[in-house]
Amino acid sequence: MRNQCKELLTMLKKIKNLLLREYQLQVEFRDINSYFLSELNCSDIPESKYEVSLSHLNHEKKLDLKDIEEIFGADEQRAKSIQNSLKRIYYKASCDKAWDDSFIKALKADFVKTFILKNAGTNEHCDFCLSKFDQELPLTVKTLEMFHSNCKCKPYKKSFIEPVIKF
Repeated sequence: MRNQCKELLTMLKKIKNLLLREYQLQVEFRDINSYFLSELNCSDIPESKYEVSLSHLNHEKKLDLKDIEEIFGADEQRAKSIQNSLKRIYYKASCDKAWDDSFIKALKADFVKTFILKNAGTNEHCDFCLSKFDQELPLTVKTLEMFHSNCKCKPYKKSFIEPVIKF
């Protein structure tokens, strides 16, 4: 009877781990435009100008200051502000995508279960990230969501994950 309980418990743990792994694998790589749109939604750029802004952010149509003045109906000062907003959006979205992609790549590797958050060599981190540096953290969807909810690094994350590989 005792051996049967042990076997049942072992089997339940395996099922639990399998189900958790299936949940984790539901996280997919996102297209850069979804990051751009997320940042555009938090910006002062009017929604009616998202399409032209996305063309610029994707390097399809470069917008110089004169183009911005004309397309946005802005004076030179406002056009410079829009140009700076587009730069910030580009860098934040690109860095967020790179960070998420490296996290998801490690998450999908069967042999990586934890990671260590590392400082990329700057002193510009939010309190949340500072509290997590050099700690071994579980590599899970919940952890990724925790970073999305709590990281307040400005203008973007300046850290990276170091997967812990155990043989």
